[in-house]
Amino acid sequence: MPGGIMRRLFRAAAAAALFVVAGCSQQTVVERTAPKDAVALAEKTVSDFRAQDTASLERDFAPGRAQVVTDNPMVRSFLRYFPKEQVTAVHIVAWHNVSRVGNVENLARWWNANIASNTITYVTLRYEFRGGDALLVSLTMASDFGRLRVYGMDAVPLPRSLIQANAFDAPGKSGQYLFLLIILFDVAFVIVSLVACWQTPQLRLKWLWLFVTLSGTGEFWLNWTTGDVRLAPLVLKLIPFGAAQASPYQPLSIWFVLPTGAIAFWIMKTLRRTPTAPDAPAAGEAPASDMKD
Repeated sequence: MPGGIMRRLFRAAAAAALFVVAGCSQQTVVERTAPKDAVALAEKTVSDFRAQDTASLERDFAPGRAQVVTDNPMVRSFLRYFPKEQVTAVHIVAWHNVSRVGNVENLARWWNANIASNTITYVTLRYEFRGGDALLVSLTMASDFGRLRVYGMDAVPLPRSLIQANAFDAPGKSGQYLFLLIILFDVAFVIVSLVACWQTPQLRLKWLWLFVTLSGTGEFWLNWTTGDVRLAPLVLKLIPFGAAQASPYQPLSIWFVLPTGAIAFWIMKTLRRTPTAPDAPAAGEAPASDMKD
């Protein structure tokens, strides 16, 4: 019976982990929480700019901003960034709002524009093309008397070589594979400790010890592309390892924590096994065996 319960618990934990990975990834969270009106306006502005639809741009940009933006030499080179290949996908990379009145006033003064709203919205989109290249497009928007308008736009090309440089099997990764081997040993040690904790008889607060065994402190991060390692010592995590990559054009980061919880379990288990030495007889007192005779 205990084995069947253990198998069901592991299946439930695996299902929960798959749900978290599939439904709560960084990309999914960004796309679900992004303001739909701002994203729609950003995509429409990019399409109008590519089509040189001046009339539509003047309607969507803030008053007096369309000509300032489109006549800017840096912005005019925006069209050159777009490859001629067909757009295969558009992803929301990031978005955020700035609500502090001081920042809005300073930005308005820098733009030489009047902003009626106290909130500015930034949206960054990633356009992917059939040839493998991509383009990051960032737009700045604010509400102008109830209507969302564009105040600025910028673009950064992402060549296909970035995907090759950030690939998992890119050459020159000997140190990275050593880091990955350490993670495998760390995970194996935590799994063995969890099984030992579950099978320990008469262990008080066993569920609490299971959580303690799974947890760790001291987070080590590795940039898989560059090999840079970063340490965050004051970190406590329930999951012993993980990985994150915002897009194929950005580096993969993997991390693990020191298995301090598993080490604490084995120390506790060793102390439980240590037999207690019998009390020595007092001076002048005969041992218990002699008293029986």
